[in-house]
Amino acid sequence: MLLPIGQQHLFSLFLFHFNPNALEITKVNTGDLLAEVHIQIAPEDYRQPVQEAIKAQGKRVSVPGFRGGKVPFNLLRKMVGLGPVIEQVNKIASNKLFEYLQENNLSILGQPIPTTTKTEADYDLECNNTYDFHFEIGLSPELTFDLNKVTLPVWYDINVDDEFVNKEIEQYQTRFGESSSPESVGPNDVIFGRAFEADENGEAVEGGFDRTLSLNPTRIGNDAFFEQFVGMAIDDVKPLNLFAMSDDVAKIGDITFMEEEEVEALRGKTVHFQLRRVSRYGKADLNAAFFKKVAEAYHWESAEEEMDETTFRETLRTKIASELEDTAKLHFSGNLQKAIVEAHTVTLPENFLSKWLLTQEGYDEAKVAEEMPKLRDSVVWSLISEQIQKEQNFQASDEEIQNRVLGKAMDIVRRAGMDPQSPQMESYYRAVMNDEKRWEEEYRLMISDMVMEHISTLVTAGKEAITATKFVEQLK
Repeated sequence: MLLPIGQQHLFSLFLFHFNPNALEITKVNTGDLLAEVHIQIAPEDYRQPVQEAIKAQGKRVSVPGFRGGKVPFNLLRKMVGLGPVIEQVNKIASNKLFEYLQENNLSILGQPIPTTTKTEADYDLECNNTYDFHFEIGLSPELTFDLNKVTLPVWYDINVDDEFVNKEIEQYQTRFGESSSPESVGPNDVIFGRAFEADENGEAVEGGFDRTLSLNPTRIGNDAFFEQFVGMAIDDVKPLNLFAMSDDVAKIGDITFMEEEEVEALRGKTVHFQLRRVSRYGKADLNAAFFKKVAEAYHWESAEEEMDETTFRETLRTKIASELEDTAKLHFSGNLQKAIVEAHTVTLPENFLSKWLLTQEGYDEAKVAEEMPKLRDSVVWSLISEQIQKEQNFQASDEEIQNRVLGKAMDIVRRAGMDPQSPQMESYYRAVMNDEKRWEEEYRLMISDMVMEHISTLVTAGKEAITATKFVEQLK
């Protein structure tokens, strides 16, 4: 089951191929969308893998009086102990559970919860015991997608007004103006400092979060958040709640140049910010030199051409229109997905999900209660998305995922006003490209985008004209 961004880590569908053998596997229904899978593992099921594991360890064991790899098996088995038995038995139980789910087309929510526990005393070094494992599973509900039940959102037709263009130009003027380094922070200054995890005494936690951070009020776009820093002097320290910057963890990561996982890891922790440097920019004059700087910094196609103010404004207006058109499309898709989810309801095994979530890091009863409505929405969208993906046979190649991951990384660099082709960015790109979680996330996003593109072709939304200024205000 594929889930929308932000919830993929909460639910999984495990798909494997089943090869029948001597193991006994049965499923017992225990309630609505609830079942237990019983797996019995006999000695003949695990004896050979255990022996092979012991022999493999024997090749690395040195015993006086015996040549390498020639230690008698019974002596070797006593030396290595129960480790190989425990490892192989549990590995077989886990693998066969998921193979069974696949063979029987059982879509599950969350992960199976073991209801039997074993200690070392339950395992037999001679491999003569039979082991029973029981797993509780939550079954995915059935849902039929019906677009006729959905109330369609509006599609915004955006007009880039002069007020919006003027604000953009003012931001460029500030950025490309003359800079100074005052001793205290003003409302439009860019600040640099040390962000660190602090204990109850305000001291840095040893081994905790500690990094240099820059905060740009323009990029943040939240005056109320930045106001707390106004008036700070060099070396002053203040508490820093990054989650007050935005409700969107991805946006916080984008602003601070941090990975989403790194941001999320700070939730619930005390972080302080120590001011180290302030950058203040005077406004640049509107002249040909300024227009060229902006065009070169943001890699406009017209960067080599000399522009007057009229040409600059119209070029900027065109680029804003293109970017906002993409934003309007994403806005419509998000609202359409929300409307689809609201039009479809399912019943979930909530007691099972609560029990499973409580085994996950960072979840207590209060957080489970808070997250459950979001999880219901995630399941609805996942069922619909999976249904359409199968019907349309949507796939994403490794090359497509790579291009998407790299493209997003370059966009982040470009929006920060840096050269995405700079050699200094190679290490950043390399880290991004080697991030397996990011690849998995982008695959899910690509499939979700394909699903939304398909649904969008099936609907005709009403259009509403709106200025860029009002549209962006609505997004805040």
